[in-house]
Amino acid sequence: MYAFLGKKYEEAVSAYQTTVDFYKKHDSEAAKNNTALCMKGMGNAYRGMKEYANAWDCYCELVKYYEQNNQADEEYPKAILRLVKAEKFNKEYTISIDYHKQAMALFDERGMANDYADAAASLQLCYAYAGINETVDWKHEESHEAWMIKIDELIKQKLEGLELTRTYLGKLVYTRSLATLGGCYVMKEDWENCVKYYELYIEAVRDAIRDEFRMQSEAERMMVWGDEKNGIMQMLELLMDLPEEHTKERQQMAGIAYDAELLSKGILLNSSIEFGKIQAAKGDAKLKEAYEQTKTNETEFERLRKSVVTEEDLDKILKLAQQNQTLQLELYRGCAEYADLTNYMSYTWKDVQKALLPTDIAVEFAVVGNRVLVGRNQLVALVLTTDIKMPRVIKVCDLNKLNEIVGYGDDVFSKTDIGDIFWGGIRQYFAGKKHLFFSADVVLNHIAIEYLQYNGKPLSEQYEICRLSSTMVKAQQDIRTDFMIPNTGRHLYY
Repeated sequence: MYAFLGKKYEEAVSAYQTTVDFYKKHDSEAAKNNTALCMKGMGNAYRGMKEYANAWDCYCELVKYYEQNNQADEEYPKAILRLVKAEKFNKEYTISIDYHKQAMALFDERGMANDYADAAASLQLCYAYAGINETVDWKHEESHEAWMIKIDELIKQKLEGLELTRTYLGKLVYTRSLATLGGCYVMKEDWENCVKYYELYIEAVRDAIRDEFRMQSEAERMMVWGDEKNGIMQMLELLMDLPEEHTKERQQMAGIAYDAELLSKGILLNSSIEFGKIQAAKGDAKLKEAYEQTKTNETEFERLRKSVVTEEDLDKILKLAQQNQTLQLELYRGCAEYADLTNYMSYTWKDVQKALLPTDIAVEFAVVGNRVLVGRNQLVALVLTTDIKMPRVIKVCDLNKLNEIVGYGDDVFSKTDIGDIFWGGIRQYFAGKKHLFFSADVVLNHIAIEYLQYNGKPLSEQYEICRLSSTMVKAQQDIRTDFMIPNTGRHLYY
């Protein structure tokens, strides 16, 4: 305990483990209780070290003890709350949310008002970190006021540390701070600032992931992208929840969503291209040495960032960053593929718009909504033309309806009302257009929506249509080919 209070966490863990080993040799109730108390202390020490997975294991043992021996003890719901706070920082938000609610129900049932408020505040922070726009039942107004004070404190803390985070902890950690700020402002219903920080986030995350991907294998990339993708999908739920009267912010969110789709689809299409394999094929010994040194530096970066304590550690981080910048310039000069490898991540909706003609319309279909409550997921169309300042978001249908349509099979093409579900909301943007470029998403990939009946005949007979893996392709190259649809006199592009 004294080691823990002195923040000598490793010593505390060692001492607690020795004590646990001793008590586990005995089968008395007192020994079991003392083992549980040690697991709590060891979990706290691991939290202090930011080793949240280990903290989770310790708190699981603590919860298990109370579940099996003394659920009536007030420490039982407190143990659950410790568990979920560890899981929140372990980024397992869905599990954490469920356990938060369990702890809150127990606190409420037992009249533990202060502990309930603590759990409610922790749950709201969990929502903020995950980017989930949900409200918490505070039970008492003073609890909510106390929570708002905590939110303001978190915002202040994140804002004050932004530049230091970017310098010493890296671009990815910096982007997550921006996402957390956006989530905090959602909780405050400050839509202007919420969208402001989400715009900064989507721009920063492209840059951060681009840097990460250059040095990584496909498997490593998917691990990084998995974390970010979940956060992005939660952020896009705001498309459904922003009040209608906030027109400016809704348009900004449509632009953010369009960029998120370009990034997501680009990663799925290009993640298997690895610079290490390209470099190996070149057989350049000097480039190989620079590449290997950069990888070694990145590994040391991660170690220092997780355990930074002294000024000397901070100096090492800066020196490594400067060395890697020099090495990356060497890689840029010696291998053009190094720069081109992740170039697809740089494209935004503005690049797509620049590539459009006045007679073109581009549409990114995307699924947004609550990824936990599937029934709330919505298919939306993100529409872009040369004569609108920003993309527009059009609600199409929910996923239940979309799955129902897929179930029709080929009969869908003879139905006269299905095409209007997908294209009717975009009607006003079709005026004066000749060419449609669109990219599908998830289930929509199983429906040839370009052949659905619309205004009395298939859409493919009314416009020259190009179904793309991503409308980013339109910005990358001229894809206008000349494939004639038989017996129609019209063209279809793929």
